[in-house]
Amino acid sequence: MEAAAYEAWGGLKVIPSMQAFLIQVTGETGMTLDYDEMVRTNKTNYNEKLHAPQRFADEQATTLTRLRVADSQTHTDLYLFEGEKFSEGFDNGWEATYMEGDGRSAQLYAMAAEEKMAVLATPELEGTQVGFVPGQETAYTFSFTGGTGEYYLNDIKAQKSALIQEGNTYSFEYANGDDANRFYISRTAIDAPATPTGVNNTDASPKAQKFIYQNKLYILRNGVLYDATGKVVR
Repeated sequence: MEAAAYEAWGGLKVIPSMQAFLIQVTGETGMTLDYDEMVRTNKTNYNEKLHAPQRFADEQATTLTRLRVADSQTHTDLYLFEGEKFSEGFDNGWEATYMEGDGRSAQLYAMAAEEKMAVLATPELEGTQVGFVPGQETAYTFSFTGGTGEYYLNDIKAQKSALIQEGNTYSFEYANGDDANRFYISRTAIDAPATPTGVNNTDASPKAQKFIYQNKLYILRNGVLYDATGKVVR
C-alpha cells in the first residue's frame, strides 16, 4: 500500500515473513512482481528488513495526517491523505475500508459517501465527517501526527475545536446517547465568527457537506456549520 512510504504512517511497513497477502482486482488479469527490483535494490545485507519503496517526487504534494483517539489502555488510528491526484471515489492502493473490532478499543473512521474508511484519500479534507464510537471507557484524547496545520477537528456536541497539528491534543468525554457523527474537519474552527472578514475562507471549497447529528440535518459550507433552517451553529 502506498501509505507505508509516509512518515506519519504508523501501521506495518513490511509484510512479515510467511505472511499471506491479497491483491484485489475487478476482473481477470495478470501481474508480474520483480522481487529484486521492488525490495532488494542496492541491498547487500539479505537479513535486513524489507521496507516499502520511497515515494516519488511527484507525490510530495500529498499530505498524510494521522488522527489517534486513545483511552487509558488502547488507541485507534485514522489516516487521512489529501492531494489533487485523489478522487471522490475509491483510490485503489491508497484507501482502506474500516473493519470493526471486538469493542475493546474505540471505533474511529472517516465517512466517504456512505462508506466507513480507515484510510481516506481525498482531494481536500474540508468537510470530512469523522465517526467515533467508544470502547469500554468514557474519557478519550485525540492526538495528531503529520498534516499541514490548516484544519480543525470540530466537536459539535462540545462546540469546541482543536487545530490538527503535530503535538496538539483534544480530550473529551463520551456519554450514553452521544451520536457517532459529532466530529468533522474544517479549515474554520466551530467557534469562529459567523461572518468571516478579510481573507478568511477565500480558498475553501464552495461545496456543501450534509450530515445527520442526533437526528438533525446539518450543512457545512465554506467552513461554517448551519442547521437545516440556515442558522449558524454555535
